[in-house]
Amino acid sequence: MQTRTDRHKKILDLVANQNIGTQTDLEKVLKKEGFRVTQATLSRDIRELGLVKIASGEGYRYASRQNIQPTTTTTHTMHASLASVKRFVRKIDWSGNTVVIITDSGAAAHVAEAIDRLEMGQLLGTVAGDNTILLIVHRDAAAKKVVKHLETLLG
Repeated sequence: MQTRTDRHKKILDLVANQNIGTQTDLEKVLKKEGFRVTQATLSRDIRELGLVKIASGEGYRYASRQNIQPTTTTTHTMHASLASVKRFVRKIDWSGNTVVIITDSGAAAHVAEAIDRLEMGQLLGTVAGDNTILLIVHRDAAAKKVVKHLETLLG
């Protein structure tokens, strides 16, 4: 019987050595390798392993965050990730060294994760609730720049 750890190792090996673009593709390859998983289990595994989709010559594929180097492609993917959540953003404002982003209900965590992936050096951290994100910025003056940058990306 295969354990969760065995399955995780196999998934990491597969995404490192094959172009796997969808959960369905991953499920099929795992099945060929003798691993039977449900869609819910596979989604949880992808989240727990921190897999991300990166651009490849044939579209997008899964990759482990530990195995990708920051490149223009990765930066492009991060911006694409942010672009995919911009429809949920309702308002961006700031005061002092705090930026507040209001989103649709239930969307704050997704938007905050996309912002975190940008790895903006000015940010000390992000906190997401249900529909509100707090960004803590290093200095007051930087907060206004962060807002302008985010408005450009999300606008």
